[in-house]
Amino acid sequence: MPESRPKRRWYHITPDRLIMGLLAVEGFLLLSEWFRWFAFNEKKGWTVLIAMAAVCLVVVVMLVWLAASLLFRWRFQFSLRSLAVLIVAVAVPCCWLTVKMRQAERQRRAVEAIDKAGAWIRYDCQFDGSGKFMRRQEPPGPAWLRKLLGKDFFADVIFVLASCTHVTDAELQQLKVLTKLRMLNVNETQVTDDGVKHLKALTDLSSLGFYNTQLTDAGLEHLKGLTKLKRLGLQRTHVTEEGIKELRQALPSCAIYWDEGRNVDLWGLLPPEVSASLFSFVQRKIEQPVTTPKTNLDQN
Repeated sequence: MPESRPKRRWYHITPDRLIMGLLAVEGFLLLSEWFRWFAFNEKKGWTVLIAMAAVCLVVVVMLVWLAASLLFRWRFQFSLRSLAVLIVAVAVPCCWLTVKMRQAERQRRAVEAIDKAGAWIRYDCQFDGSGKFMRRQEPPGPAWLRKLLGKDFFADVIFVLASCTHVTDAELQQLKVLTKLRMLNVNETQVTDDGVKHLKALTDLSSLGFYNTQLTDAGLEHLKGLTKLKRLGLQRTHVTEEGIKELRQALPSCAIYWDEGRNVDLWGLLPPEVSASLFSFVQRKIEQPVTTPKTNLDQN
């Protein structure tokens, strides 16, 4: 009668189980990124970096395990199936990291384009929990990682003030990649309906300003899907009363400022906590030629 092999205990660690555990951790991290279960999920870029760290740790453990097995003649069972699973476990976070790096690169290019036009740009890390702007804020992430991956890997642009600048429809086309943008003002610029169509993807927008632009009723059609919009300035534009009526039906919770140019309150379009700090900036924009400012993150 052949001898029966002893059963493996559930707590006995093998290379196969270690790799399967890595896959389970990666799946858990992907779900946590989607549903925002933990505090580190709220910090841009950290979840994928944790997944990459887990892969590196497992690979190092496997290499040390293999070296020790060769040295002390321990049993190290590693099949072709295990190798295939390991390749998948390494490929998943690498692809994830590549996607995040490409998103950061697209944001960086968009920031450069609108920065050259004279816009005032701010990142989410430059505002506190109440939405108050912090003038001196350390950029997120370790310095060596920011140098390696760029500051846009760790922070999202949420505020763009382009009033009285050289921003045109071409710059608005660049803005479509800033999916976390919450406030955008293009007052007194050459923006038209062709540029507004690129804002349809910015569903997190809560404040928009088109004061004294070439916007018409056709451009309003592109704003009807922005359900989070709370403030919209349309003074001195070419929109009609009929267009405003249709927009109010689509966005019932949005305060629309439209008075055909009478009693215009430009700063009423901005939240109170930021309007005062921006007033002097726009005054300089009106009185002086457009220059290329640097963001606080660049200064740090």
